[in-house]
Amino acid sequence: MANVKEVIENIREQVSHNGIDIVCDKNGKKQTWGGANLVVELRPRPKPHDGDIYVITKHAYEVSALVYALKDACRDYINFDNKFGFYPRLGEAANRFLAENGDNNLQGLLNTIIDEAQVIMTEWTHQETGNVIDFPKKQESHK
Repeated sequence: MANVKEVIENIREQVSHNGIDIVCDKNGKKQTWGGANLVVELRPRPKPHDGDIYVITKHAYEVSALVYALKDACRDYINFDNKFGFYPRLGEAANRFLAENGDNNLQGLLNTIIDEAQVIMTEWTHQETGNVIDFPKKQESHK
């Protein structure tokens, strides 16, 4: 298994030099991300779901493509218990960037999301080996 932080840095290099390929469905329709309490859209939804982090940007397709790339890069580290601690943090980082810088710097926005993915993987993995040391667990309700 490759060191996830190196894989994420490779994504950064690809994005910096070649941009990012937009994700399309089987009919060629561009896709935005929606899942694990993160929603990326071009425009706000009329009835947003409580608890979701919404990233509203004119770069929704590029941000979504990056989230899909990070999902693939981190697939050995993300599971049902911790995905709600991963994807929303990417959205929160994106929203901080957008609030501070506006919506005209795609490269800065993508780099901010990549930076947050690196921070999360550093928190979740052993520094030298990149192996998982502890996943945050989803709280179970006891009735």
